[in-house]
Amino acid sequence: MGFKPLKPSVKPPTPKPKSAGTSKSRLVDAQRYILTIKNKFRNHSPEKYHEFLNIFKDFSMERIGTDTVTARVKILFRGYPDLLDGFNKYMPRSMKIII
Repeated sequence: MGFKPLKPSVKPPTPKPKSAGTSKSRLVDAQRYILTIKNKFRNHSPEKYHEFLNIFKDFSMERIGTDTVTARVKILFRGYPDLLDGFNKYMPRSMKIII
């Protein structure tokens, strides 16, 4: 006597995939923002651009948390409200830098 597996009468809903266009456009925006930083400091303060990259390298390696990222970026971009505004676009509301 064998048992037959029951087939579900209703299929569970399948989650809708996130729009590839949305994540791709967000990536393109982030790349533009990084290029803006690079161009801003290219001639007079290239170390600021490298420091920005190091902040996110430390973050991605989990050496620092979001609080530290925010604090360091706020100091690094003091006097550059356009860069701070751009940074805020990628941060959750609770972590935004007040300009």
